[in-house]
Parts: sequence; C-alpha cells; structure tokens
Amino acid sequence: MTQLGMQLPGSHGRRMSASMNVYTALMFVACLCLLAAVVVVYRAGSGIAPEGQPWKTHPAQQPVRLPGAN
Repeated sequence: MTQLGMQLPGSHGRRMSASMNVYTALMFVACLCLLAAVVVVYRAGSGIAPEGQPWKTHPAQQPVRLPGAN
C-alpha cells in the first residue's frame, strides 16, 4: 500500500526520514547566488559611496563624483 501513497493505521511506527532531493540542492544553489549578489552589490556600493561606506548617502545639493572619473 505504501507504493500507492496510502498509509494504514498500524504503520505509524515506521517513519521515513527526510532526505535531500533536487529541490533542496536548487534551494542551496539559489541561496549561494543570492549571497554572491549581495557581496557584488556591497562592493559596488563601496566604490561609489562617500567615504567608501555604502550605507551613507550622497549630499542632495552636490554633484556625485565617481572615483577615477575626470
């Protein structure tokens, strides 16, 4: 009966453990890609932010000056 996905009342003693499958691997790869994207955006923000701190904002009345640009 277990091949058909049916459970009988006496079969509760045997629990199947969770196992990794393709969806778990895809979720792990997606988390790694998101982490890599956060690192890339942080480094890019550090390059153009005032004082190299990406959480700071540029002054509203002054033009934005990019490092290395003339």
